[in-house]
Amino acid sequence: MVDDTIVLLNKEIYDRKRILVEDCSSTSMDLETGIYPYTDSFTTTTGSVCTGLGIPEESIETTIGAFSVISILDKAFV
Repeated sequence: MVDDTIVLLNKEIYDRKRILVEDCSSTSMDLETGIYPYTDSFTTTTGSVCTGLGIPEESIETTIGAFSVISILDKAFV
């Protein structure tokens, strides 16, 4: 199925459905605030859900953060 995800997600939000969005990158890899050369090609913070998926900011009810004890940066400097 190929669909316009902005329209699809906004319809689900309007219908009061819950949407789970996951990102495997960290803020340290963020394009704007990350540590070069370990940055990614896109924004990895919660605000990127709005710009990347096209959903309104006021529709985000909850954010859950998780972190790893060993990061890619730790391995690079060892």
